[in-house]
Amino acid sequence: SDLTAHALENWEVTLANQGRHRASGEAFAEVLAIFERTLDPGHWRIANNARNVGQLLALQGRYEEALPHLERSLEINKEETGTNIVLGPIALMRGDDALAKQNFDWNTGTNPRSTGGYYLQGYLVWKRGDKEASVAFLEKALGTRGEDWKPEGAVAEGDVAQRMHSE
Repeated sequence: SDLTAHALENWEVTLANQGRHRASGEAFAEVLAIFERTLDPGHWRIANNARNVGQLLALQGRYEEALPHLERSLEINKEETGTNIVLGPIALMRGDDALAKQNFDWNTGTNPRSTGGYYLQGYLVWKRGDKEASVAFLEKALGTRGEDWKPEGAVAEGDVAQRMHSE
């Protein structure tokens, strides 16, 4: 039922946050199966849960199993930056630098404030020994952030240090 799926979604997130990726992936797969039976094939919840299953499989190093779920998420939502940010490193680990770049470019192209594509490219080229390219990517990542906006009087991260409120 829909209620069961929503309860499982909360459980899977809890498991993932605890680092219990295999159990969380199984819960996400169960939620995905429920949504596939009860929702339209193009529903955003199917895209999100397909992405979640793919991410958790990727975290376990099960890249070939992750790919169909991630690709399905993109078929439903072409602008899913979370999916592209997982597909990029998978492509790099498989030795496909061109596909990785395509995914990172897609990530930053669909969400101009998404620093992840630039950051991951910078980190990975640094790991390969190209410090100059790494610095360029990391500077680009910093440049995409822009200024954070915070409504006046709202509590936000860092406010305790700024003595704007106490905990």
